[in-house]
Amino acid sequence: MCPIGYYMMLRNYKDPKQLRLKLVLYADEHGKKATARRFATTVSTVRKWHGRWKIKGLAGLEEMSRRPHNCPNAISQEVRKHVIAIKKGKKTLGAVRLKEMYSVPCSEKAMRNIWRANGLLVKRRKKHKTKQDLREMKMKWRLFEQVDA
Repeated sequence: MCPIGYYMMLRNYKDPKQLRLKLVLYADEHGKKATARRFATTVSTVRKWHGRWKIKGLAGLEEMSRRPHNCPNAISQEVRKHVIAIKKGKKTLGAVRLKEMYSVPCSEKAMRNIWRANGLLVKRRKKHKTKQDLREMKMKWRLFEQVDA
């Protein structure tokens, strides 16, 4: 019986594949239940790694990504194209008005995100930036060249 559990050993290993390989080879020789007892883990864990090793070999002992493979709430490509086409036709109107006019199935924020990703939104020039540019221009004038009231 192993004094340290499988998951504690897994944390201490720099390359977890080596521990899983030991587990799998032991399972081949002694069986899954005996391996589970020896490595202080569950039989389903042994089954999982043994099955992956049988199918993929050494590559099957790597940790697989847990990220979802699809996003059910994602906006479809045809809706994206429709939103882009609407904005290209009516550049001056905003998302709220275009959503009302064309009854687009996605939210205003999603429409703005699509437009931003495709470079259709023009950033508004901030007031302080405009004032700075005006100050620079006035600094270049000679004394009494322009009279500004």
